[in-house]
Amino acid sequence: PHRVLQWEPVRALCFPGGSDDRGALQAARLINAMRSIEARLRGLEARESIRECVQLYALAGDRKNDSRIMEQLFTADAVYELAGMGHFEGRDAIVAGLAEIAKSAVLWSYHVPAGPLIQLSDTLESAKVFWWVWCPARTRNDDGTSTPCWGAVHYNGEMVEQNGAWKFRRLLLETRLRTPFEGPWTEIEGPFVWPEWALSLRSPK
Repeated sequence: PHRVLQWEPVRALCFPGGSDDRGALQAARLINAMRSIEARLRGLEARESIRECVQLYALAGDRKNDSRIMEQLFTADAVYELAGMGHFEGRDAIVAGLAEIAKSAVLWSYHVPAGPLIQLSDTLESAKVFWWVWCPARTRNDDGTSTPCWGAVHYNGEMVEQNGAWKFRRLLLETRLRTPFEGPWTEIEGPFVWPEWALSLRSPK
């Protein structure tokens, strides 16, 4: 006959006949396996949310640093450093600063991210992230004209999980390449079919 064993945190499971010690050992192994699967699943979900954050950042960049997207990607106390170009502290300052850059400095850009590399903490509550971006762009000159250029940058970030979504707490942008050329880019003004549904990916469920 089957016997019902009692233990925490699972109240009751049925095992075939055998000693109590054997049944308890089987139960402990099952619980450990369940905990391992849960932890691995949480890790996969965390990595996917981090990738989503990086991709949404690129989408916002293509849309002239769209504030509606950017404000969803940073913590309230985030710090963002653009090496040699600017430093912003706090989500509001970051969102406003990036919008101003798109308005007055980088007039057009197309982001092609690669990566990211992700290092999750043991507690799955924070992470380090690194990725690359290849970015053709058009930048404003001091005399009001603009210059097409090839650009390449990489990012180092620290991220935390908040309300089920991963966000940037610290972000460092370092430019690796900025090469002007005669051009001009043959920019297509659109209209384009943007994934408007992506703007609500991080809205509270």
